Amino acid sequence: MKHFYYLSLFVPIVAAGCPRGMHDAVISENGKCLYSIVCPQQSSETVRFAASELEHYLEIMTGDDVCVSDRISGPSIIIGETSVISDIAGFKGIREMTGEDYGLFYKKGNIYLTGAQGRSVLYSVYDFLESAGCVWAAPEYDFYEGRSEYVPQNDNLKISMPSERYESTESPYRKLYITGERTEKDMYALVDWMPKLRYNIMAFKMVGPSSWSIWRDRMLPELEKRGMIVEDGGHGYDFFIGPGMENGKLFEQHPEWFGKNKRWGDKAKDFRSSSQKVVFCTSNEDAVKYMHKNLAAYLSDHPEIDIFDLWPPDSELWCTCDKCQALGTDSDRHALFVSQTAAFLKDRFPDLKMECLAYHHYYEPPVNYSIPENVLVDFADYYQNFEYQFYDDRNFANKMHNAALEKWASDFGGDLSIYSYYCKGFWRSLPNLIPHYIQNDMKYYRSIGVKGISVYSEPKNWFTFGLNLYSIGKLAWNSDIDIEKVISDYCNAVYGEASDLALHAYTVFEEVVRYACVIHQTTFRTDSEYDAYAAKISQLEDVISKREAMLDEGSVVRNHVMRLRLMSEYAGKSIVMMRRLASENRAAKKVKKDSKVVLFDALPGVVTRRPPLDEDLKQWLSEHRGLGVFAE
Repeated sequence: MKHFYYLSLFVPIVAAGCPRGMHDAVISENGKCLYSIVCPQQSSETVRFAASELEHYLEIMTGDDVCVSDRISGPSIIIGETSVISDIAGFKGIREMTGEDYGLFYKKGNIYLTGAQGRSVLYSVYDFLESAGCVWAAPEYDFYEGRSEYVPQNDNLKISMPSERYESTESPYRKLYITGERTEKDMYALVDWMPKLRYNIMAFKMVGPSSWSIWRDRMLPELEKRGMIVEDGGHGYDFFIGPGMENGKLFEQHPEWFGKNKRWGDKAKDFRSSSQKVVFCTSNEDAVKYMHKNLAAYLSDHPEIDIFDLWPPDSELWCTCDKCQALGTDSDRHALFVSQTAAFLKDRFPDLKMECLAYHHYYEPPVNYSIPENVLVDFADYYQNFEYQFYDDRNFANKMHNAALEKWASDFGGDLSIYSYYCKGFWRSLPNLIPHYIQNDMKYYRSIGVKGISVYSEPKNWFTFGLNLYSIGKLAWNSDIDIEKVISDYCNAVYGEASDLALHAYTVFEEVVRYACVIHQTTFRTDSEYDAYAAKISQLEDVISKREAMLDEGSVVRNHVMRLRLMSEYAGKSIVMMRRLASENRAAKKVKKDSKVVLFDALPGVVTRRPPLDEDLKQWLSEHRGLGVFAE
């Protein structure tokens, strides 16, 4: 693969008169690197990796070999955990740092990159390189064609360094869910990219092409080298108590262990169900013990798991037996089982963090039971309407879910995180690029005490959602950052000389797609409104096409502009589809105007079902697969 490294044109690295407390560190002169890297002998694997990353990028930037040593000799960049470099370098006066805190310091000509632990030391190195102009826009996927990162080159490299700068985050959970099929090369690229954006948790599923069991042996060394957190689990009660267990006979042997449901159950077995949609009978003590036994065996075989996700089946149906129903609401039953499981695991796996969802039928806090404070709760609003901020009460679904989240935030004593849908599968790769919207949401989440964010990471449409994923990484660490600079950095790195076009396109996408395309929960509109949105997209397509024709045939920039054009064309096609759905909805309302619908997946006047694509659109999407734009 080609890589593009550039003369530093778009991010100034030479300070024009350093502000107070800042110093110009002359890293290289006339192509000769003046600084060596000092990594103490007792450094951890992650710190040594941080030193190798610093060496790698400085050599690209300066064009010279960089010396790495374990002792100070001349101007040095000293890296390590704070306790280590304080002893080795005699650098006192650093305030105590915990968790993922890190700091950058300039003292008597030396640069200190340090943190509370190995992973935060690695963050300090990437922060230092970013201050020199590096941008890591995306994993090194083939369809970025070498423009997944920007690394400036300068024979006379100066970096403006603070006397001291401390960095910390209020969001200790910053994770990507590993979804979709991927190659080993792509998985390595993702692991390599995540800490550069300060994502710290790679979350796997127990089953499917992205399951931890498939990637464990190959990816664990890479994750450990970077100090990353491993999360596993998901929708999988049936993984530990499934009807097909015990050589396919568990349901026959113990039908009373499985949930009762008149629609999905076996009438001959008192409507006990072998369907994976139906939650097992959590009021049955023997069933709970069986499930816990198998869960403990799995975790014993996987001691590397730091966080385990214990979720009911997706779109679950709870057991309707008298004993289960007597426990209370779905949220109550969920909380009780989570509490029982947390107590079971606490002594056996004291270092394990258990995670559960607040989602679907159990998104509201429980009334009669409580979830232990040592459990991480991920709040998942699948029904979020993206026309309005999550906290905007003008939308019914958002209003109800925000009320529940605020109650969680006020009543739950443990850590609360957001299971986001900022790259939602329902969207079918539509360019719903919403960096400003995401920042507003994340500022709000932080203000009520939320401690983290997660998002899907499908590789096949990463180019489409790249700006969202880049922005989330930046905002997860600090939601107050300059989002305009984040967007600009991404566009400059990926689109180069066409960055102005990309900035314009992303602005139009944010103004149009979430209002006019087939986006879950979006409100149906009038034909005149769709005309106006379609006109915006048509104008954008015209602007993109004209610029594309002006660029060199086969150039990477032209190829990326072509991808931008495909995103725009797809938005236009989706508006046509949305107009048809709106017409059908208006006709249906005339027939069912008196119906009263209260379910979030059947709200009137909005998109609630994922409509089938017509054959022409399927064919069009198929023709452009493999470009990083469409996963369909």
